[in-house]
Amino acid sequence: VGDGFNQYGVRELEDGSIDVIFAAMEPGIRHEGTPFEVEITPEFLQAVASKQYPDRIPLQFDHSQSQKANVGWVYGQKVKFSDGYLKVMAHVPATGSRIREDTIADFTHDPPAISDGSIGLDPRTVEVSGPSKRGEPAEFVDARLKEFSLTPFPAGYDNGGLSPEFAERM
Repeated sequence: VGDGFNQYGVRELEDGSIDVIFAAMEPGIRHEGTPFEVEITPEFLQAVASKQYPDRIPLQFDHSQSQKANVGWVYGQKVKFSDGYLKVMAHVPATGSRIREDTIADFTHDPPAISDGSIGLDPRTVEVSGPSKRGEPAEFVDARLKEFSLTPFPAGYDNGGLSPEFAERM
């Protein structure tokens, strides 16, 4: 597809590790119909993508923040907003760890057994604009990415997931 990525957005490297590209979040209403309804705007996703991140942001199997849940990292310089999506490129190293090897096998299966994920925002950095009228959603204004999880909730999306179409732009 581009830069060695297959049709699913997975690139296998010579050392057995992999890189994967996700359309991580798109604009829209989250938690619709609940008291926690929030609007994710393109401007918010651009703000998240515009931050200076460390070289490695944790890639976790779930949002538990457990050391055992770490399976790799998101490249800090590969957090982008374009084509209507917040996009991330993640890396899972082949270290011999059972959870990492299983994760690599899930991504290299045809089709991949893992296809979605979820961003985790640092709660200390989240800025929210309250709704102007009762019954309208609040709006996220700014935040920093804390981690990316291979569990597709709670901060999922409708049409995202693994995506090869962004390879040339990552």
